[in-house]
Amino acid sequence: MALHRSFLIFTVMSSFATLTAVVVCGQVQHYYTAYHPYCSTTGNYSTGSPYQVNLVKLMGELPSIALANRGFQVDTAGEHPSTVFGLAMCYADTSWTACRPCLEAGAAGVQQACPFGREMKALYDEVCLLRYSDQPFFSAADVDVAFYVWQKDSVVAAADVPAFNATRWRLMARLAAEAAVSSLRLANGSEAYAAEAEDSRGAGAQQVAVPVHGLVQCTRDLNASECTRCLTSFLA
Repeated sequence: MALHRSFLIFTVMSSFATLTAVVVCGQVQHYYTAYHPYCSTTGNYSTGSPYQVNLVKLMGELPSIALANRGFQVDTAGEHPSTVFGLAMCYADTSWTACRPCLEAGAAGVQQACPFGREMKALYDEVCLLRYSDQPFFSAADVDVAFYVWQKDSVVAAADVPAFNATRWRLMARLAAEAAVSSLRLANGSEAYAAEAEDSRGAGAQQVAVPVHGLVQCTRDLNASECTRCLTSFLA
């Protein structure tokens, strides 16, 4: 999966969560394939079944509706017992030029990502996410499934680790509280910690301020308390 972010990101959705610590710069090519999708393994639908028809209908409509709704939408297709519940969202730091093809490619490929599965949760190239299910899940935080993308870079000096960890915790806890009361369930910001650095003139180690940048995002179907519950769970 291609990475494109250059700061610490903690993004939480009602359907699943992703924690990313990425320090990668430069242009990358996006392929918008499902990253280790969660697929149900029981009660699969069959070819030509009402559930498959409803899934195709829903995935054909969700991308355009989500794009018209600032990158987020929940919707349903069909009647019980073959109703399909779906969610589509683009990450807040994603450009619209990347959001559209990500949602369209993801929606078109859900049957390949989870063949005959009645439930799927997947993120695509750190740009967008899709979820569908045969059970209603809107407005309820799901803290059971998480997708993690790790960056190998880390704080180099052991003496800087406590300050970094404390600063990261304060930053992400503050952003989580801000996101929960935001109309877009979104917050981003930064906070600096004191790190040691060698003086270029040979004067020994000096304290420098190193910023930590963060972003948190809940899906907009969650109310403030559910967003808080989800964020608090994954922050811990």
